[in-house]
Amino acid sequence: MFDMQIKPYEMVNVMDENCPVCEGFGRVYNFENSGYEFTIPAEMGHGYCKQIVANPHFQVLYFDMNFSQRMEVQGISRTPHIDLFFCFEEGLQWTFQGMKTQLGMLAGESFLVKSRKSKKRCMYPSAEKIRFMQIKMSLQKFEELVKNICDEWDISGIGECEEIFHRSNISPAIHVILQQMLNCPYKSTLKNMFIEGKILELFAVYFNESLFEKDKVDHRIKLSTIDIKSIYRAREVLDLWGNGSRVCYCQKTRVGTAAF
Repeated sequence: MFDMQIKPYEMVNVMDENCPVCEGFGRVYNFENSGYEFTIPAEMGHGYCKQIVANPHFQVLYFDMNFSQRMEVQGISRTPHIDLFFCFEEGLQWTFQGMKTQLGMLAGESFLVKSRKSKKRCMYPSAEKIRFMQIKMSLQKFEELVKNICDEWDISGIGECEEIFHRSNISPAIHVILQQMLNCPYKSTLKNMFIEGKILELFAVYFNESLFEKDKVDHRIKLSTIDIKSIYRAREVLDLWGNGSRVCYCQKTRVGTAAF
C-alpha cells in the first residue's frame, strides 16, 4: 500500500537542480494533488504529464511530451511497488544504480518491473515525441493478485523473485483498455471506480497474453500450396459429379494429399 502522507519519489535534473519539470514530475508522482496535470514550460519544450487517478493501491500516470533539449533526470524511489509501462511513441532509457546495463523501452512495447527502493536515471531525448502510460501498483496488491493467479493456474509464484522484468508488445486488446482509461468520461468517485476496474481488467488480459497464451500449442492444420490446389481441384470435380460418386472421390483425395 502506498503511504500517501509521505513523498515516495524524488526527482532532480542532473544539469539543473531548479528544473521546473522535475518539480512538476514530483507533484504528479507524489499524490500531492489528485488529478494534477503539469504543462511543460515553453522554454523547455511542449506537452504535459498528468495523474489520471491515485489511491493507496493504484496510480495511473500519462505523459505526452517533447523536450527542446536532452534531459537527464535522477530519481529516488522510496516505496517498493510494481511498474507497468506502455510506450506509444519513440523510446525511453533508464539506468538503475548497481546495474551495469541500461533498461530501454521502444514504441509499441510494454514492460512489467518490480521496483524496490532504488536510485535510477531516466534519459529524455530532445526533439522526439515521448508518449507513454505508467501504472503503479502497491506490492501488497500485486502479490494478492498473483497469488490468486498462481493458485488457480497451478504455477510457481510470479511475484516471489526479487526483481520481475517482462517485456512484450502492446496488443490490440491492451490498447483498447488503455484508451478507455485515458478517455474516462467520469469524475471523482465514479472515475476511481471505473479506472480501478480497468486496471484489474488490464492485468487480467496482460497476464493471459504474456504468461499463458505463449504456452498454448497451435493446433491449426498447416497446408502446403499443393494441398490447397488439390482441395480446390477436388471441389471442382465434386461440383461436377453426382452424389453417388462424391464419397468415393473424397476418400481418394484424402489419401492423395496425406503424403505432403
